[in-house]
Amino acid sequence: MSTMETAVQHARVLRRYLDQHHLDVHRLWWSAFQLGGDVGETEIDAYVHECLHLPPAVRGLLVRAAQTAAAASSPPGHAGNPA
Repeated sequence: MSTMETAVQHARVLRRYLDQHHLDVHRLWWSAFQLGGDVGETEIDAYVHECLHLPPAVRGLLVRAAQTAAAASSPPGHAGNPA
């Protein structure tokens, strides 16, 4: 699988995770910002809709941010893992 295909697959998995946990892009952005990320909400929205490719480090941060946001909005032990 190429790097581009991997990035697209990661975006799809993240988008499904957001949908499953009823998280929107704004909540993901806010969580990423709190973790030290500097990617904007518009860029995150474009990424999860496969219109923008982000570097692996940023993708990893978004996964952590999604997990953090899901854990904050879910009962204990139900946050799951988007990867």
